[in-house]
This record gives sequence, structure tokens and C-alpha cells, in this order.
Amino acid sequence: MRQIPESCVSWWAEFLDVYDRFTDRAFGPGLKLDSYHLQLFGVAPEHHRKGVACALVQAVEQIAEPQHLPMCVETTHPSVISIYEKLGFHLVGTEMYKRADGSQGQVSALLKQL
Repeated sequence: MRQIPESCVSWWAEFLDVYDRFTDRAFGPGLKLDSYHLQLFGVAPEHHRKGVACALVQAVEQIAEPQHLPMCVETTHPSVISIYEKLGFHLVGTEMYKRADGSQGQVSALLKQL
């Protein structure tokens, strides 16, 4: 197995530090652990606009709502923010970060209180 280049290892450590500080500011410390955190949530392109994202969010909401726990999600795709907002999420923060290739990316945090 090939060794991961040191540049990727150091980028990942730097990204995680930026990401952790950002989500703590956006959601508040510890909220991700005390909520239903939709991490790595996505829909394959061939299934876009078929209601899949809505169905997945609603399935989690049916579990979270009786417990009165919020739901949170982050995205690096600004184009999907409006989809989350239609599902009842509110944008609580946005931060720029450096991608592994050196270009600038944007991460956004969204929260839905139940």
C-alpha cells in the first residue's frame, strides 16, 4: 500500500483544526455530539431531484423529534444550502478554508431545531 504523502497528512490536520473551531463557533461547543449530525450526507448525482435527500432527512427527523434533539449538517457545496433551508434548516455560519490543492473552499453549517 502506498504511503500517504506528508503534504496530505499535514493538510488534513490543518483542515480538521479549522473545521472543529468553525463548527464550535457556528453550532456552539458540543452541539454536534448532542444532536443528530448528518455527517457525510449526500445523494448520488443520478438520484438528484427525486426526493431522496428529503426522504433521508425526514427519516432522521422522525427519530430526533421525539427526543427533542436538533439536527445539524455541514456542506462544502453552497448550491445545496437552499435545499437544506427548504427542509427547515437555518444557516448558522460559513467559513473559508484551504483545500488540499491550495484553492479556497467554503464550508457552511446548518441547524434545525426540533
